[in-house]
Amino acid sequence: MKITYIIDYNCPYSYIGLNRIKKACEKEGVSISDSALDAISASAEGGMRDAYSVLDQAIALGEGVVTEEDVHKVTGTMG
Repeated sequence: MKITYIIDYNCPYSYIGLNRIKKACEKEGVSISDSALDAISASAEGGMRDAYSVLDQAIALGEGVVTEEDVHKVTGTMG
């Protein structure tokens, strides 16, 4: 029996969503802090596409190391 997985990029945020972001960073060799993950989660408001967009911008800003401050600069929020 073959199992097909469907990725819902608009799924509600949960541990699984944060875990996806963390694994993507590990795969790309990017360091990300737990506080940066929380900030991405808060700014994305449940959208995986939004989370990946913020992550991409924060990676570019932080040159491979993503901090909470980088995420706040990208989103224009205060930390």
